[in-house]
Amino acid sequence: MPVPGRGTLLPYGLFFLIAVASTTGAGRIAAYGAVVQQVNAVESVSNVDVVCTDKTGTLTTGRLTVEQVEAVGPDTTPEVALGRFARSVSTPNLTSAALPGTPWTISDEVPFASSLRWSGLVTDPSTGDGAVWVLGAPDALAPHLKVPLPENTISDRTTRGLRVLVLARADPTAGLRDDEGRPSLPSLEPVAVVALADELRPEVAEAIARFRADGVAVKVLSGDDPRTVAALTTQAGLDAGDPVPGAALDGLDDAGLDLLVARTAVFGRVAPEHKERIVTALRRQGHYVAMIGDGVNDARALKRAHVGVAMRSGSAVTRDVADIVLVDDSFAALLPAQREGRRIINGIATSRSSSPSGPTPPRPIRTC
Repeated sequence: MPVPGRGTLLPYGLFFLIAVASTTGAGRIAAYGAVVQQVNAVESVSNVDVVCTDKTGTLTTGRLTVEQVEAVGPDTTPEVALGRFARSVSTPNLTSAALPGTPWTISDEVPFASSLRWSGLVTDPSTGDGAVWVLGAPDALAPHLKVPLPENTISDRTTRGLRVLVLARADPTAGLRDDEGRPSLPSLEPVAVVALADELRPEVAEAIARFRADGVAVKVLSGDDPRTVAALTTQAGLDAGDPVPGAALDGLDDAGLDLLVARTAVFGRVAPEHKERIVTALRRQGHYVAMIGDGVNDARALKRAHVGVAMRSGSAVTRDVADIVLVDDSFAALLPAQREGRRIINGIATSRSSSPSGPTPPRPIRTC
């Protein structure tokens, strides 16, 4: 004889089972170096079939070292100016941290921004070193260089996986702003080509192979030169194919973007809005997307993904919006987190199917 109410009480009990199982799973996942900030991420991560990731600080260690400084102007010792530039910026970054030197006295500064892809300083002319100095991406500075860089100077380095920057200078009266005070580059004399080396995290190659074996695609979204990104990801065992620059996304409608994103594994020179659009395109195609990042420029994509994953060493903004934080900065920690999530969901599914009243509808999974 059926127990009155049993058929309705047990399914409600399953909601408590889900909550308890997810909380327990979050504790187990933490043991692998992944702290769950949103409990429902335990369930969400089990569904991921595409992982999008930044490059610097996620796939790589972010510990940049100077590989080469090549003079391209009359100054035969550009290392001195390069080091002084690095030590004079008010907001150091990974690039400036790799360059030793003593600071200048500065009268104006344009800090680095991903939208500009350069930073600039105006040194105080009263000290005798007055000049405008700019350090930035070759393609951002190229239209403003009085003398073009030697052919293959950039490509020879990017295809080896090196980050390439150009150091250039101008007369101090040129300034770094237009009449309305907005950042603007003057006509520049190239001084040096700077090649910086980054290293892949030791666990990345194995992690990419395991993702592939589990049927999870990996896509790399980076602000660096597409050729640099492709070279590094190839070293990690990812088929980079034809890398695509962010500018190629501009002007594409949804259908065109979907086609491009579906066939591309590596995107370079992408802005925060490009990363967000790529994640949106994947979702539109029915994929369940995780986004891994460490910088402020990744925050929009993390929020748009089904599962946002941040590195502990990354920006506070990125950690705040993330569902999961990788406390050891290990890209590979997402793998056991995903498998633990699948184990829990399979267990819950078994409980649902064994309910006397039959399986209950699945709990909605969080979307952004």
